[in-house]
Amino acid sequence: MMIMSSPLRRLPLGFFLMLFLPLGAVETQKATDDTYADFSKGTARGVTLTDDGFVVLAPALKKISDVSSPNLWSAVRAKDGTLFIGTGDEGHVYRVKDGKAEVWYDSEDAHVFALALNGKGELFAATSPNGKVYKIPAKDKAEVFFDLKEKNIWALSFDREDNLFVATGDKGLIYKVTPDGKGRIFYDSDEPNIIALEWDKKGNLLAGSQGTGLLYRIDPKSAEAFVLLSSGQKEIKKMALTPEGAIYAVALGAARPAAPALSKMTKLPGKASKDSHPQNAAEDEMMAMMNALPGAGDRSPDASSGKGGSSDLYLILPDGYPEKIWSSKATTHSLAVRNGNALLGTGDEGYIFEVDPRGKARTLLKLDSNQITALFPESDASGMTAAGSNLGALWKIGPDPASEGSFESEVYNSKSFSRWGNLTGRASIPEGSAVTFETRTGNTPKADKTWSAWTELKKNRIQSPAAQYFQYRMTLKGNASPKVDEVAVYSLPRNLPPRITQVNVVSTGAMPPGLLGAAGGPNMAQMAAQIGQMEMAKNAGNHPAGLPAPGNPLEMFGAPPRSTQRPSQDNMHFAYWKVTDSNQDSLEYKVQYKLAGDREWSLLAEKTATPYLAWDTSGWPDGEYTLRVLASDAPDNAPAEALSSEAESLVFVIDSTPPKLEDVSVKRPEATFTVRDAVSNVKSVTISPDGRDYNVLMPENGMFDSRTESFQYKIPKDQQRLFIRMEDEEGNVSAGKIEF
Repeated sequence: MMIMSSPLRRLPLGFFLMLFLPLGAVETQKATDDTYADFSKGTARGVTLTDDGFVVLAPALKKISDVSSPNLWSAVRAKDGTLFIGTGDEGHVYRVKDGKAEVWYDSEDAHVFALALNGKGELFAATSPNGKVYKIPAKDKAEVFFDLKEKNIWALSFDREDNLFVATGDKGLIYKVTPDGKGRIFYDSDEPNIIALEWDKKGNLLAGSQGTGLLYRIDPKSAEAFVLLSSGQKEIKKMALTPEGAIYAVALGAARPAAPALSKMTKLPGKASKDSHPQNAAEDEMMAMMNALPGAGDRSPDASSGKGGSSDLYLILPDGYPEKIWSSKATTHSLAVRNGNALLGTGDEGYIFEVDPRGKARTLLKLDSNQITALFPESDASGMTAAGSNLGALWKIGPDPASEGSFESEVYNSKSFSRWGNLTGRASIPEGSAVTFETRTGNTPKADKTWSAWTELKKNRIQSPAAQYFQYRMTLKGNASPKVDEVAVYSLPRNLPPRITQVNVVSTGAMPPGLLGAAGGPNMAQMAAQIGQMEMAKNAGNHPAGLPAPGNPLEMFGAPPRSTQRPSQDNMHFAYWKVTDSNQDSLEYKVQYKLAGDREWSLLAEKTATPYLAWDTSGWPDGEYTLRVLASDAPDNAPAEALSSEAESLVFVIDSTPPKLEDVSVKRPEATFTVRDAVSNVKSVTISPDGRDYNVLMPENGMFDSRTESFQYKIPKDQQRLFIRMEDEEGNVSAGKIEF
């Protein structure tokens, strides 16, 4: 027996929790398959995935007959092993004996949804959409046994006295037909369809409905019904009994919502990660808002979903207690019981699952038929027969294992362009058996023709080219099955530079007390969050409740309008930037500025860890400035591997000088004057004859649109002076006076 070398069989719990945390820094990453949940995301061909996380060779699979019809809707087996198959589209009934399939009856209807054998072994077939039950005593011989006039017949079942019970659609009726062919309505449900029939150990009729997914237990004498299970799904598809009298029931519903595909890659311990630098709640809120702004980049995870519908398996104990023990995204088409376990044949990919009463499941094998429509376990548990659609075929399964099988892993997403290193495994391999691996890579989420070809390992080393996505294929061979319980894959992402998508600068003016921290400094995270919220509102064309309309940042912080404020020496400017990093490294920033006309950048701040900065500009000369931010991933990378990028803001104005009153001329009955600002446009001019009530005075050109505005004022006869208040776009206010 050979043992494949690998890292430890089980990783610490904390390590596994990291699988769901953001990756950080360029470090060696590892993906591990070692549980049933891991392996079940892949594709098994000729191998069984056991409930305790092993991959072994599956029971041998042999096709015993082809059926020309692609749709096999129903199947029943006689005591001598002869199988009868009901098909769709053509409405044929096939007989399969000794591996030979032949058309036993060609009905006039399109579909044969139900077949049944009575106590004498006589065959009955139900056809749709004309709703007739035929008795077929021999090949090509059939007689109408009962004409229901119902559109669809979904199920047939005989009781011990050979009374035939018929489940129908559209009205949800169950008919009872006596052996002489006389029928009547036995039970009228409130559901649109009754689609499954079975008998419990006490001789009660079990009926599964389509509509609200109810499982009825109906007394065959009184026809009184009791709901054993209200599944919350659309239908009860199949029922089957255990030897002890418990009931397995499959409930089907619509496809479940797609779950976000999380990367399996986790970095190996030994180096500080981004999780070592937690941010406080206010900073987290700010980051969320910044990332939500346009241009922040798309961080949506990849999405995956199961095909078809969804299946829930219930176990109803003999005392009536129901429990959901298993769920799958695949649609279940068939159900049988073997050794007390449920066997489920599913659609979409043709898998057979085995689930024990505790809900522990294993993927038994995969057939080439896409839908498994019937399962017939052998009484001695030596194997089973399966009927499949698309391809229409009959299969013999087990009990001996196959000599070869393969397993394809799910597609691993490393979240960035990566080099792939070693692939190691842990397995018990008997003499004469073998386990081999091949790998392939690509840069599309789904493996397609653009991916590299399957390539064998060389001394455990992956030979596939560097790419974002990866998949391995494992092949098991031998007369005695190998037993694989772990596969580990190593990779190293390429370091990519951070990307700054926007640099914004906002003038905050006088800082209100509510934004001052305990140490007297501004609460920058709160400022960033609120400014970011205002930006989002402006881009969306509306504004959040509780916040002012975009325009004056100070109003967000509870400050009065600028026109009522006095000039302050505590003017502040606030900068924030949007940055993404494909490796999710911790970042540090250098901030520089340049005044219009300067040749070199000047340093404002360096090695700051937050994507925002507030600074006092009260002593800065008036003028037009530009801010430059340099982002570096140096905190999480070696000096030689660190990368950086930079971005500049739009030009912003620093203006701490108020407008001036100039060029005053008084010639009664008119006065003229000019209001001029050195840096920014004049925003408003208001006047008052006595310094109490002020009114707006418009410029000669009718609008405030420049740094210099000219005014004319008609002087009332008795007025002695004029008070003038002037404000620029940066909120600087000054006052003037004209004596007449």
